[in-house]
Amino acid sequence: MDKTRIAIIGGGASATLLLAHLARIPKSKNLSIDVYDRAARFGRGIAYSTTQDCHLLNVRAANMSAYHEEKDDFAAWAAARGFAAEDFVPRKLFGDYLLEKLHDAQGKMDIHLIKEDVKEARKSGDQYEINGKRYDHAVLASGNVRALHLKKENADDCHDCPWGLDYAALKGAGHIALVGSGLSAVDAAIGLREHGYNGRVTIISTHALLPRPHTAPASYEPFLTIREDEHLSPSQMMRRIRSEIDTAAEQGVPWQAVIDAMRGHTNIIWESWSAFERASFLKHVVTFWNVHRHRMAPEIAAKLQTMNVEFVKARAEKIECGKVVLKGGKTIAADAIVNCLGYRYDEPDRNFEVSAKIGPACFGDMFETTAIPEIRMQAHQLAQEISA
Repeated sequence: MDKTRIAIIGGGASATLLLAHLARIPKSKNLSIDVYDRAARFGRGIAYSTTQDCHLLNVRAANMSAYHEEKDDFAAWAAARGFAAEDFVPRKLFGDYLLEKLHDAQGKMDIHLIKEDVKEARKSGDQYEINGKRYDHAVLASGNVRALHLKKENADDCHDCPWGLDYAALKGAGHIALVGSGLSAVDAAIGLREHGYNGRVTIISTHALLPRPHTAPASYEPFLTIREDEHLSPSQMMRRIRSEIDTAAEQGVPWQAVIDAMRGHTNIIWESWSAFERASFLKHVVTFWNVHRHRMAPEIAAKLQTMNVEFVKARAEKIECGKVVLKGGKTIAADAIVNCLGYRYDEPDRNFEVSAKIGPACFGDMFETTAIPEIRMQAHQLAQEISA
């Protein structure tokens, strides 16, 4: 019997979760799978390739299982290594967990890990052509595709990625500028601290907002009803959320629980919005949403409070000769500059005709699609579709 041939573009967490779910379907032995990753970060991807113990998950262990149907799988795995279900464990440890899932899948299916760049996937009849090969299914699982960059001129002192920094080399810098204030900046700052850096750190971003910290676990009843709330505009939705946060506060429930209670509704609301409403949300609201939705571990927030950090609320336009040039022409000089703008999820110069997408590659069609709980559900559904 001929095997069903599957190509997966991207070899990180999204691909690994899909492989883990495919390995559980009855027809798994009849699958032949090629996994393409240009950087060969198979299993871990970018996010979980860090080697630093101080880089923690921004989700508790209890919510990081690879399996939608076995939600305590990672918590049990972490418990065997000394962590509780409510802990924010090191990301490199979750990377180890993903590698185990990849190796388990390799033991059950015909999987080929291929270090190649894929610039195009083309549909040809009922099949897909990728790098000279033909497949029955092609899945885009590209994850964090490309780091966002500013224009640079004579900027040898600029570090393009916050992960993989040589912290020892930066220890002697008196002043370090971080461009961007999201979770990537948090990674860079906490990495500097844990390696003994005690100089000045300037964080430059348009809104100068760090991700908010998690609080103790709390629950709140879902308050949105699709029939009544799906037609709310982005501004109306924000007012609805603020009102609910006030109500929760009167009950002694933190705002974090209110945001978490929306999880099952956000994609449905996003799908109901017009292109204009989506664009309006992304322009005016998404930064404020992200700092409240994608939070950092409380112990990380506490450590950041001990650092000599200042914030500059401005748009950085370029980096040149040891300076960050801001909109309007002002500059900030620093001994070292670290790009912490994050990553984009698409590659506009490439053409991918695929049968399915998973994880961050779905962003745009979906809104909530970058966290493990959403990706594992997609992996479960996609494995069932391929099996059928």
